[in-house]
Amino acid sequence: MKEKKGRMHWRGLVGVGIMALSILGVAGCSTQSHQSPVQQTKSAIKEQAEQVKVNQSTDDKLEVLAKNSQAKLKKTKSKYNDEVTGKSAPNMTAKLNRALNRKHFVGTALVVKNNKVVFQKGYGYADYGLKRKNTAKSLYQINSVQKSLTAILVMKAEQKGLLSLDDKLNKYYPQLKNSDQVTLRQMLDMHSGITGTVSSSKALTEDQMVNYGVKNATVDTKRIGQWSYAPINYLILSGILTKVTHQSYYKLYYNTLINPLKLHYSGFMELDNEQKTGTKGYGGPLIRDYQNPNTESPATLDSLLGTGNAYMSDGDLYQAERAVVTNQIVSQDAANNLHGVGTDINYAGGLYRMKDNSGYYSHGVGNYYESTVAISPDGKDAVVLMSNYFEKRIMDPVWSTEQTAIDTYKEIHEQSTLN
Repeated sequence: MKEKKGRMHWRGLVGVGIMALSILGVAGCSTQSHQSPVQQTKSAIKEQAEQVKVNQSTDDKLEVLAKNSQAKLKKTKSKYNDEVTGKSAPNMTAKLNRALNRKHFVGTALVVKNNKVVFQKGYGYADYGLKRKNTAKSLYQINSVQKSLTAILVMKAEQKGLLSLDDKLNKYYPQLKNSDQVTLRQMLDMHSGITGTVSSSKALTEDQMVNYGVKNATVDTKRIGQWSYAPINYLILSGILTKVTHQSYYKLYYNTLINPLKLHYSGFMELDNEQKTGTKGYGGPLIRDYQNPNTESPATLDSLLGTGNAYMSDGDLYQAERAVVTNQIVSQDAANNLHGVGTDINYAGGLYRMKDNSGYYSHGVGNYYESTVAISPDGKDAVVLMSNYFEKRIMDPVWSTEQTAIDTYKEIHEQSTLN
């Protein structure tokens, strides 16, 4: 079982802090304006205790959602999460294997043709220390691919009449200067002109994280209407979803995506250590040496609310994206509207449209994970590549499999049958 990523760490720090305080005692406080060593220790302990409270609160809420979801899905069958050797398409399989081996790929690959899995295979290790290999059921942080899922939650809310894509941002966050010039549609398409950091130095609750994002956001009015990728758009959209649905983002995600779509291998990274098929992220200057495992802090994960803190197996990701582009969650007209069908917008609702309009793709990188999904407009054909060995600053673009996924998709999509 994988260690808790950062959560247990905070609890341990509190124990150490309490011991330190008992040794130091409470005497000798300085009358100067700066804090004495004892006061500093007490302040650190208080801050650590607050962090534990935030961490535990997040864990507890997610654990309840996860357990309830598992109970609902217990009698359903998982789809698209079994090894498939590719015997029905040996030439395609051999070509993809060669491409992935050249990239030193570590992860899981999935190829779907006409709603049928023709190839699904794990490569390398999920956890090198335990000598546990990647399989069709391995879980990967999806990073920015999650934006397409947040976007469909927004579209679902519009269909219910809870919001409009034409709403101005100031309707929800009037404290953000110039938010009266930005629409939700522009935020979904990264045309809002919003910039700002979403990297908190400490763990925050959902509401605190959104408020932190709003406080640190800036609307550059000169860039409104121009494409500029900024994850903070989707963090703020997550807050708007909570306002209009009166549900936490996490609960909405479970109720709209995981449970209805019967996604057995999906959840959030805060609890990925609870999963037997969880993976560790690896990176470093040497390919496949597994000497540099990544540990994500609670603050890092909390900062990715709505933008990249979910995990999935590649089979679950395919099912989710198929639902996003078809009429499984919203009407087909609404899905087409969300993704800019009939417009010249390249990025809409969390998905990129291929230049020849043959399909969509999404790509996510972070915390030593890389995920790419390429899918047809009808959801019947797809290629999903998910890796737990990717350090962007070292491996991008040479070792990235983003283009491999897109090229493989185009090849299989153009053929009526695979060989």
